[in-house]
Amino acid sequence: EAGVKKVRLMTNNPLKIQGLRDNGIEVDRRVEHITGVSIENINYLSTKGKRMGHILDI
Repeated sequence: EAGVKKVRLMTNNPLKIQGLRDNGIEVDRRVEHITGVSIENINYLSTKGKRMGHILDI
């Protein structure tokens, strides 16, 4: 055990946030992680939001 009690988490995945909370770690803040939207990745990002519930502002 690392002794971590509180974190700022860089993720778009709500399951990661919940996993930490379920293990007693407070998520102080979620920092959106997106490198950029392009014609090449817009469908991929959209699918992550729709199918996997990722939190994306695209």
